[in-house]
Amino acid sequence: MVACVDLEAVRESLFRHARVVAKIARDYGFAVPTSAAELGHALIASFDQARGAEGHSGSLGASDVFRAAVRALGSNNRSWSSFLHREPELRANLLDYDPAATASALRSGALQIDDIMRCLPGVTGPADARATARWAQLLADAPDYHAALLQLRDGLSRTKARRSELPLLTAVILGSGSAGPNGAEPPKGLTSWKAPGMGPILGSEFLRNLHWSAFKPDRHLQRLLARWFPDVLPACCSRGRVLSQLLGTRRADLSRFLEYSLLGIAVTPASSSFTEVDNLVWALGAYVEKRGRESARCYRA
Repeated sequence: MVACVDLEAVRESLFRHARVVAKIARDYGFAVPTSAAELGHALIASFDQARGAEGHSGSLGASDVFRAAVRALGSNNRSWSSFLHREPELRANLLDYDPAATASALRSGALQIDDIMRCLPGVTGPADARATARWAQLLADAPDYHAALLQLRDGLSRTKARRSELPLLTAVILGSGSAGPNGAEPPKGLTSWKAPGMGPILGSEFLRNLHWSAFKPDRHLQRLLARWFPDVLPACCSRGRVLSQLLGTRRADLSRFLEYSLLGIAVTPASSSFTEVDNLVWALGAYVEKRGRESARCYRA
Protein backbone atom coordinates (compact mmCIF):
# COMPACT_ATOMS: atom_id res chain seq x y z
CA MET A 1 0.00 0.00 0.00
CA VAL A 2 1.38 3.40 -1.01
CA ALA A 3 1.98 5.82 1.88
CA CYS A 4 0.13 9.12 1.75
CA VAL A 5 -0.48 12.19 3.88
CA ASP A 6 -2.95 11.58 6.72
CA LEU A 7 -5.13 14.64 6.20
CA GLU A 8 -7.32 13.77 9.16
CA ALA A 9 -4.25 13.94 11.41
CA VAL A 10 -3.27 17.26 9.82
CA ARG A 11 -6.72 18.74 10.47
CA GLU A 12 -6.75 17.41 14.04
CA SER A 13 -3.36 18.99 14.80
CA LEU A 14 -4.49 22.33 13.41
CA PHE A 15 -7.65 22.16 15.54
CA ARG A 16 -6.04 20.86 18.75
CA HIS A 17 -5.19 24.21 20.33
CA ALA A 18 -7.88 26.89 20.67
CA ARG A 19 -5.28 29.67 20.41
CA VAL A 20 -4.05 28.34 17.04
CA VAL A 21 -7.62 27.95 15.74
CA ALA A 22 -8.49 31.50 16.77
CA LYS A 23 -5.36 32.89 15.12
CA ILE A 24 -6.01 31.05 11.85
CA ALA A 25 -9.63 32.25 11.81
CA ARG A 26 -8.54 35.83 12.52
CA ASP A 27 -5.75 35.74 9.92
CA TYR A 28 -7.98 34.44 7.15
CA GLY A 29 -11.18 36.23 8.05
CA PHE A 30 -13.62 33.44 8.82
CA ALA A 31 -15.69 32.54 11.88
CA VAL A 32 -14.01 30.36 14.50
CA PRO A 33 -14.84 26.78 13.44
CA THR A 34 -16.31 24.18 15.78
CA SER A 35 -14.63 21.08 14.32
CA ALA A 36 -11.40 19.99 12.63
CA ALA A 37 -13.28 19.27 9.40
CA GLU A 38 -14.88 22.73 9.43
CA LEU A 39 -11.49 24.36 10.01
CA GLY A 40 -9.97 22.48 7.08
CA HIS A 41 -12.82 23.43 4.78
CA ALA A 42 -12.74 27.11 5.78
CA LEU A 43 -8.98 27.32 5.40
CA ILE A 44 -9.00 25.81 1.92
CA ALA A 45 -11.91 28.02 0.85
CA SER A 46 -10.01 31.12 1.99
CA PHE A 47 -7.27 30.45 -0.58
CA ASP A 48 -9.86 30.21 -3.39
CA GLN A 49 -7.75 27.69 -5.30
CA ALA A 50 -9.40 24.27 -5.01
CA ARG A 51 -11.79 23.87 -7.89
CA GLY A 52 -10.74 21.07 -10.23
CA ALA A 53 -7.81 19.05 -11.45
CA GLU A 54 -7.77 20.78 -14.83
CA GLY A 55 -8.58 24.34 -13.81
CA HIS A 56 -10.85 26.35 -16.06
CA SER A 57 -11.28 24.50 -19.36
CA GLY A 58 -12.60 27.65 -21.04
CA SER A 59 -10.61 30.79 -21.66
CA LEU A 60 -10.52 33.40 -18.90
CA GLY A 61 -10.31 37.13 -19.41
CA ALA A 62 -7.24 39.25 -18.80
CA SER A 63 -8.69 40.58 -15.53
CA ASP A 64 -8.96 37.05 -14.09
CA VAL A 65 -5.39 36.29 -15.10
CA PHE A 66 -4.15 39.59 -13.66
CA ARG A 67 -5.81 38.82 -10.32
CA ALA A 68 -4.23 35.35 -10.29
CA ALA A 69 -0.79 36.81 -10.99
CA VAL A 70 -1.10 39.57 -8.38
CA ARG A 71 -2.23 37.09 -5.72
CA ALA A 72 0.74 34.87 -6.53
CA LEU A 73 3.12 37.82 -6.17
CA GLY A 74 1.29 38.75 -2.97
CA SER A 75 2.24 35.39 -1.47
CA ASN A 76 5.94 36.02 -2.06
CA ASN A 77 7.87 36.10 1.25
CA ARG A 78 4.98 37.57 3.24
CA SER A 79 2.23 36.04 5.31
CA TRP A 80 -0.92 35.40 3.34
CA SER A 81 -2.96 37.02 6.07
CA SER A 82 -1.02 40.29 5.68
CA PHE A 83 -1.74 40.27 1.96
CA LEU A 84 -5.44 39.60 2.52
CA HIS A 85 -5.68 42.59 4.85
CA ARG A 86 -4.25 44.87 2.16
CA GLU A 87 -5.88 43.35 -0.90
CA PRO A 88 -8.94 45.66 -0.96
CA GLU A 89 -6.66 48.72 -1.27
CA LEU A 90 -4.48 46.95 -3.83
CA ARG A 91 -7.53 45.94 -5.86
CA ALA A 92 -8.69 49.56 -5.90
CA ASN A 93 -5.24 50.77 -6.97
CA LEU A 94 -5.24 48.22 -9.79
CA LEU A 95 -8.69 49.40 -10.93
CA ASP A 96 -10.47 46.17 -10.03
CA TYR A 97 -7.69 44.11 -11.61
CA ASP A 98 -8.09 45.68 -15.04
CA PRO A 99 -4.62 45.26 -16.61
CA ALA A 100 -5.13 47.60 -19.55
CA ALA A 101 -6.50 50.38 -17.34
CA THR A 102 -3.70 49.79 -14.80
CA ALA A 103 -1.02 49.96 -17.48
CA SER A 104 -2.56 53.19 -18.79
CA ALA A 105 -2.68 54.71 -15.29
CA LEU A 106 0.98 53.83 -14.72
CA ARG A 107 1.98 55.44 -18.02
CA SER A 108 0.04 58.62 -17.26
CA GLY A 109 1.34 58.86 -13.70
CA ALA A 110 -2.12 58.54 -12.16
CA LEU A 111 -0.83 55.36 -10.51
CA GLN A 112 2.68 55.05 -9.09
CA ILE A 113 4.74 51.97 -8.29
CA ASP A 114 4.85 53.23 -4.70
CA ASP A 115 1.04 53.00 -4.55
CA ILE A 116 1.30 49.30 -5.36
CA MET A 117 4.31 48.76 -3.09
CA ARG A 118 2.47 50.09 -0.02
CA CYS A 119 0.10 47.14 -0.35
CA LEU A 120 2.94 44.61 -0.60
CA PRO A 121 4.97 44.92 2.62
CA GLY A 122 8.27 43.20 3.18
CA VAL A 123 11.69 42.99 1.58
CA THR A 124 10.33 41.76 -1.75
CA GLY A 125 7.74 44.55 -1.94
CA PRO A 126 9.60 46.74 -4.47
CA ALA A 127 10.30 43.82 -6.80
CA ASP A 128 6.74 42.49 -6.46
CA ALA A 129 5.31 45.93 -7.21
CA ARG A 130 7.44 46.28 -10.34
CA ALA A 131 6.45 42.76 -11.42
CA THR A 132 2.79 43.69 -10.92
CA ALA A 133 3.26 46.64 -13.27
CA ARG A 134 4.93 44.37 -15.84
CA TRP A 135 2.03 41.92 -15.61
CA ALA A 136 -0.41 44.76 -16.29
CA GLN A 137 1.47 45.72 -19.45
CA LEU A 138 1.92 42.08 -20.49
CA LEU A 139 -1.81 41.39 -20.31
CA ALA A 140 -2.62 44.68 -22.01
CA ASP A 141 -0.38 43.52 -24.87
CA ALA A 142 -1.63 39.91 -24.81
CA PRO A 143 -5.28 39.85 -23.66
CA ASP A 144 -5.63 36.25 -24.92
CA TYR A 145 -2.93 35.05 -22.53
CA HIS A 146 -5.10 32.40 -20.86
CA ALA A 147 -6.06 30.78 -24.16
CA ALA A 148 -2.37 30.58 -25.06
CA LEU A 149 -1.65 29.04 -21.65
CA LEU A 150 -4.20 26.29 -22.31
CA GLN A 151 -2.59 25.67 -25.70
CA LEU A 152 0.78 25.36 -23.98
CA ARG A 153 -0.63 22.75 -21.60
CA ASP A 154 -2.25 20.87 -24.48
CA GLY A 155 1.08 20.77 -26.27
CA LEU A 156 2.80 19.38 -23.18
CA SER A 157 0.14 16.65 -22.99
CA ARG A 158 1.52 15.28 -26.26
CA THR A 159 4.92 14.62 -24.67
CA LYS A 160 5.84 11.70 -22.41
CA ALA A 161 4.75 13.67 -19.34
CA ARG A 162 1.93 12.30 -17.23
CA ARG A 163 -1.29 14.25 -16.89
CA SER A 164 -0.54 15.15 -13.25
CA GLU A 165 2.85 16.53 -14.31
CA LEU A 166 1.55 19.08 -16.83
CA PRO A 167 1.15 21.90 -14.26
CA LEU A 168 4.73 21.27 -13.06
CA LEU A 169 6.15 21.57 -16.55
CA THR A 170 4.06 24.65 -17.24
CA ALA A 171 5.28 26.29 -14.02
CA VAL A 172 8.90 25.62 -14.96
CA ILE A 173 8.36 27.18 -18.39
CA LEU A 174 6.75 30.25 -16.80
CA GLY A 175 9.50 30.48 -14.20
CA SER A 176 12.40 30.09 -16.60
CA GLY A 177 11.15 31.43 -19.92
CA SER A 178 11.96 28.13 -21.62
CA ALA A 179 10.08 27.32 -24.80
CA GLY A 180 9.52 23.80 -23.48
CA PRO A 181 10.01 20.47 -25.25
CA ASN A 182 7.75 21.44 -28.17
CA GLY A 183 9.16 24.92 -28.67
CA ALA A 184 5.79 26.43 -27.82
CA GLU A 185 5.32 29.96 -29.08
CA PRO A 186 4.53 32.58 -26.41
CA PRO A 187 1.23 34.46 -26.61
CA LYS A 188 0.88 36.85 -29.52
CA GLY A 189 2.49 40.15 -28.62
CA LEU A 190 5.07 38.62 -26.25
CA THR A 191 8.64 37.49 -26.88
CA SER A 192 8.90 34.93 -24.07
CA TRP A 193 6.87 32.77 -21.71
CA LYS A 194 8.80 34.20 -18.73
CA ALA A 195 6.33 35.29 -16.07
CA PRO A 196 7.32 38.66 -14.54
CA GLY A 197 8.69 38.32 -11.01
CA MET A 198 8.14 34.56 -10.85
CA GLY A 199 10.28 31.47 -10.63
CA PRO A 200 8.69 28.02 -10.81
CA ILE A 201 7.27 28.13 -7.26
CA LEU A 202 5.40 31.39 -7.79
CA GLY A 203 4.56 30.20 -11.31
CA SER A 204 2.87 27.20 -9.74
CA GLU A 205 1.01 29.46 -7.32
CA PHE A 206 -0.19 31.52 -10.30
CA LEU A 207 -1.55 28.37 -11.96
CA ARG A 208 -3.21 27.31 -8.69
CA ASN A 209 -4.92 30.70 -8.61
CA LEU A 210 -6.31 29.76 -12.02
CA HIS A 211 -7.59 26.58 -10.32
CA TRP A 212 -5.02 24.16 -11.69
CA SER A 213 -4.38 21.38 -9.19
CA ALA A 214 -0.70 21.59 -8.32
CA PHE A 215 1.83 21.99 -5.54
CA LYS A 216 3.70 25.08 -4.47
CA PRO A 217 6.62 23.34 -2.74
CA ASP A 218 7.85 26.18 -0.54
CA ARG A 219 10.01 25.76 2.55
CA HIS A 220 7.17 24.40 4.72
CA LEU A 221 6.15 21.77 2.17
CA GLN A 222 9.71 20.70 1.45
CA ARG A 223 10.62 20.43 5.13
CA LEU A 224 7.59 18.42 6.23
CA LEU A 225 7.23 16.13 3.22
CA ALA A 226 10.94 15.25 3.34
CA ARG A 227 10.59 14.54 7.08
CA TRP A 228 7.53 12.32 6.67
CA PHE A 229 8.38 10.53 3.41
CA PRO A 230 12.17 10.13 3.09
CA ASP A 231 11.61 6.71 1.52
CA VAL A 232 9.44 8.15 -1.29
CA LEU A 233 11.74 11.04 -2.21
CA PRO A 234 14.43 9.07 -4.15
CA ALA A 235 11.94 7.86 -6.78
CA CYS A 236 10.67 11.43 -7.16
CA CYS A 237 14.22 12.69 -7.67
CA SER A 238 14.69 10.08 -10.38
CA ARG A 239 11.48 11.12 -12.13
CA GLY A 240 12.47 14.75 -11.69
CA ARG A 241 15.64 14.12 -13.68
CA VAL A 242 13.55 12.67 -16.51
CA LEU A 243 11.35 15.77 -16.57
CA SER A 244 14.40 18.07 -16.40
CA GLN A 245 15.79 16.33 -19.48
CA LEU A 246 12.43 16.68 -21.21
CA LEU A 247 12.57 20.43 -20.54
CA GLY A 248 16.24 20.64 -21.48
CA THR A 249 17.38 22.11 -18.16
CA ARG A 250 19.91 21.22 -15.47
CA ARG A 251 19.20 24.18 -13.20
CA ALA A 252 19.28 23.06 -9.57
CA ASP A 253 16.34 25.23 -8.49
CA LEU A 254 14.13 23.87 -11.27
CA SER A 255 15.12 20.30 -10.46
CA ARG A 256 14.32 20.77 -6.78
CA PHE A 257 10.94 22.26 -7.63
CA LEU A 258 10.13 19.26 -9.81
CA GLU A 259 11.31 16.74 -7.21
CA TYR A 260 9.25 18.12 -4.34
CA SER A 261 6.20 18.72 -6.51
CA LEU A 262 6.42 15.07 -7.56
CA LEU A 263 6.76 14.07 -3.91
CA GLY A 264 3.57 15.96 -3.12
CA ILE A 265 1.78 14.25 -5.99
CA ALA A 266 3.02 10.83 -4.88
CA VAL A 267 1.73 11.17 -1.31
CA THR A 268 -1.64 12.81 -2.05
CA PRO A 269 -4.58 10.61 -1.02
CA ALA A 270 -6.66 9.38 -3.94
CA SER A 271 -9.73 11.23 -2.64
CA SER A 272 -7.99 14.63 -2.37
CA SER A 273 -6.64 17.24 -4.77
CA PHE A 274 -3.02 18.31 -4.80
CA THR A 275 -4.03 21.85 -3.92
CA GLU A 276 -6.00 20.67 -0.87
CA VAL A 277 -3.02 18.72 0.48
CA ASP A 278 -0.70 21.65 -0.22
CA ASN A 279 -2.92 24.17 1.59
CA LEU A 280 -3.37 22.01 4.70
CA VAL A 281 0.25 20.88 5.01
CA TRP A 282 1.42 24.45 4.48
CA ALA A 283 -0.84 25.67 7.29
CA LEU A 284 0.42 22.89 9.55
CA GLY A 285 4.02 23.96 8.93
CA ALA A 286 3.25 27.64 9.41
CA TYR A 287 1.16 27.35 12.59
CA VAL A 288 1.91 24.06 14.37
CA GLU A 289 4.83 21.97 13.09
CA LYS A 290 7.25 24.89 12.94
CA ARG A 291 10.88 24.59 11.90
CA GLY A 292 13.01 23.18 14.72
CA ARG A 293 9.90 22.41 16.80
CA GLU A 294 8.42 19.52 14.84
CA SER A 295 6.59 16.89 16.87
CA ALA A 296 6.98 13.12 16.70
CA ARG A 297 3.38 12.71 15.51
CA CYS A 298 2.95 10.49 12.47
CA TYR A 299 1.25 12.13 9.49
CA ARG A 300 1.45 9.07 7.22
CA ALA A 301 -1.59 7.03 6.33
